[in-house]
Amino acid sequence: MDLQRADNDYSCGLLVQSIAIARSPNEHSLIFLIEDDSRADADHIDTHRSTAYIVGPYVKNAVVSTSYNTVNFICTMGNILGIALLNLNDTLAAPMLDVFDTTLDPTKWTFTALLSSTGLAQYIQT
Repeated sequence: MDLQRADNDYSCGLLVQSIAIARSPNEHSLIFLIEDDSRADADHIDTHRSTAYIVGPYVKNAVVSTSYNTVNFICTMGNILGIALLNLNDTLAAPMLDVFDTTLDPTKWTFTALLSSTGLAQYIQT
């Protein structure tokens, strides 16, 4: 399981690095990543917890430990895109404001994917 998780993390990193936003002229791009089924592999605290990632030039380079859920994630995406919210749940949800810092300079933002020493991808150099 750790091998697959490491390879998944690396592939997401390559997406960010190569084609999505790290080298894009559009400095307002964001990528939202969330684990699709955290119950299949419980972490050390709770089977209902999952990790989520937001990647982009205005995202703080920090771990944000505020307790959010998928509805907060959807609410944040809807607010950023300026689209109508889906229902009462995401309308009442708090957006994930402490993840962002609009004072950051997007022209100085970079990202490089690092190959994990525990993943299978280390044996397949591209």
